[in-house]
Amino acid sequence: VQVIDISMILREAIRRTHNGESVSYLFSHVPL
Repeated sequence: VQVIDISMILREAIRRTHNGESVSYLFSHVPL
């Protein structure tokens, strides 16, 4: 099991939400 830096993902998700961008793209392209 690899540890993922969730704070980086959350920050990007929040930024995308504010910009009206797709958040679902993040979860299908999560860097492992």
